[in-house]
Amino acid sequence: KDTRSFPAVWGMWLYYWGRSFLQGAGELVDDLIDMAQKADDPGLVLQAHHAAWATAFSRGDLQSTLRHTEAGLQLYSESRDSANLSSFGNHDARVCSQMFRARALALLGQTQEAVRSSERDRSPTHGKAGHSINRNRRAGGANSTPARHTTSRCSGARSHDAEGKTRCAGSHAG
Repeated sequence: KDTRSFPAVWGMWLYYWGRSFLQGAGELVDDLIDMAQKADDPGLVLQAHHAAWATAFSRGDLQSTLRHTEAGLQLYSESRDSANLSSFGNHDARVCSQMFRARALALLGQTQEAVRSSERDRSPTHGKAGHSINRNRRAGGANSTPARHTTSRCSGARSHDAEGKTRCAGSHAG
């Protein structure tokens, strides 16, 4: 596949993931990672990881979520990647990775690390872009669909039992 189609494939991934068609989303993640690696473009590799961490989290694969968020944080460059907000989900990939990372860590019982991860995006250099979708997600607002969707269908998973939460999240995998 030609890398010029990367944004379109990413958009298709977002459509599948947003509707919990996780098998199709996972297949598109594989395509995105392959396309980005062939292009040798760190911005595209970041966005492939962006799709991968969200899909992994939605499938309940918390270790994969952590691997992809870590890779994304290592690749992120504000000067390069903040220009791509409108092309890839209309939010900052760094803030998104930290949110998913914090949620995965919390579900794994690593609450102190989860708090540190969730608070990193409040630094002055990354707060200036005004990412309302991210503020809304942290507050559990209307744009927090994946977490709200899973939590509302798994009311028993609201306890501090990471294993129960993981089972619940896995039960919603496509």
